[in-house]
Amino acid sequence: MRTGLIAGSIAAIVAALVSLPLRSPLDNAFNTATVALASLIIGIAAGLVWDKLAASQRRLPYYAGVLVMGLIAVVVIAAVGDIWLERFLSFTAPLAVIAFSVSGVVAANLGRVPLTASRWPAPALLIVAAVIGIGLVGQGDADSGDLSLPEEAVTRSAVESLQYLVGEGSEITFTVGEQLSRLPLPSDAVVRTEALSGGLNFDGQPSEVTVDLLSLSSDQSFRDRYMRDRMFRDFPVAVFTVNDLADLPPEFFSGEIFTRQVTGFLSVNGIEVPLTFDLEVRNDGDVLNVLGRTEFTWDQLQIRTPNIQNIVSVEDKVSVQLLLVAKPK
Repeated sequence: MRTGLIAGSIAAIVAALVSLPLRSPLDNAFNTATVALASLIIGIAAGLVWDKLAASQRRLPYYAGVLVMGLIAVVVIAAVGDIWLERFLSFTAPLAVIAFSVSGVVAANLGRVPLTASRWPAPALLIVAAVIGIGLVGQGDADSGDLSLPEEAVTRSAVESLQYLVGEGSEITFTVGEQLSRLPLPSDAVVRTEALSGGLNFDGQPSEVTVDLLSLSSDQSFRDRYMRDRMFRDFPVAVFTVNDLADLPPEFFSGEIFTRQVTGFLSVNGIEVPLTFDLEVRNDGDVLNVLGRTEFTWDQLQIRTPNIQNIVSVEDKVSVQLLLVAKPK
């Protein structure tokens, strides 16, 4: 058993670290903690198999055969799972190869040597594996909904305009906490789109930004289909309107970043709700950059929280980040 614990702990450490740059199919189910746990189980199993075959004259080939069959079984399961969950195979296969290879080699070599020395290596390695596996959860490739203002232009163009068209470079992200049923680890689902249009007017006329909800995308196609086919099928656009942006500080004309709050009305699902954005604004002359942040709840929009019974539960609060890149008319 001690041989398997050592082998599994080493495999868990290696596999957890290797998993960081890989694209997880689902962060709250496939992360460093679950990778480390699976690798530890494989290592323990490898140690038990090696001990079980102690009396066999063909111990090594039988042992290798069992590990290869185990690896093949995991890869086949991952390939089938890839039909429903993107990146299941590309994430699982290389980690399975590492876990089975490291566990197999370490368990076989340790199994040939009597472990009469100090007993500290097994618990020490197990603690290290647990610290790495649990401590690095949420690190790596997890998608982020954070946006920021583009880099400031080297030289500011002397363009004086009070009317701007929203265009290329604009983006909006929606971030909501979600949790898979029976799993203790929550994660953030991030959906985003660059399909924004509209105009910003600082001359007293209303300003309007339109978001194409059917173009929203995330890191999972099943989530995208749910949004496209069920959530927003009957109301494909959202429109945010502000009646007056004319109250401009001196920083607007000097090109310095300034902050302000703007309250307008969000029209979606056939209703209008008031919404306040915290803004950071920088006017580069020929380009106006606006970064906004706000929150809303599904109840505000009269949209049923998109939970999938017994599979996924979603938090009620949605965080929004909006980057508008607009050019003078």
